[in-house]
Amino acid sequence: MQTLSQEEQETLRAILRKVFEEATVDALLRALDRLAERQKQESANLHQLVKILQEAVRDLQGNVEQLNRGYASIAEGLARLMGVQTQMGEALTRLVEAQIRTEERLARLEEAIARLVEAQARTEERVARLEEGQRRLEEAIARLVEAQAQAEERLARLEEAQARAEERFARLEEAIARLTEAQARTEE
Repeated sequence: MQTLSQEEQETLRAILRKVFEEATVDALLRALDRLAERQKQESANLHQLVKILQEAVRDLQGNVEQLNRGYASIAEGLARLMGVQTQMGEALTRLVEAQIRTEERLARLEEAIARLVEAQARTEERVARLEEGQRRLEEAIARLVEAQAQAEERLARLEEAQARAEERFARLEEAIARLTEAQARTEE
């Protein structure tokens, strides 16, 4: 009975001797000692368990604080994410508007291209007509060149005929002059 003082142990022994025999008193005191020892051990175990629980509670408090900090960090991150999401939504809206404007421009471009294709077709038709006109003009020029060559040949023949005619005329004038002389001699 280590939990009781010496005096308390003696008082308890005296009370028990009045009721029980010495052997029973010794057995009861030994049982009480074992109970006290067991209680002391359980008290130590309980004290150790309380320390462990206190440490666990401190760890839990630390974990809770860490979780709270994590939650605060997550909340801040979520707030930033929501801000980014809002900005992305605004950017997406601007992108959709830009896409609409781009599609409108593309439609206008397609119309302009269609007009250009039509103008190109008309230009090609004009070019074809111009080429046909040029071909006919070249044919006409070729005919003119040929006619010019023929005219030059005729002119050359005419010039030759003119030269022959002038020679004949000169011979005729000479003959007339001789005849005139002969006539004048005859008249003398």
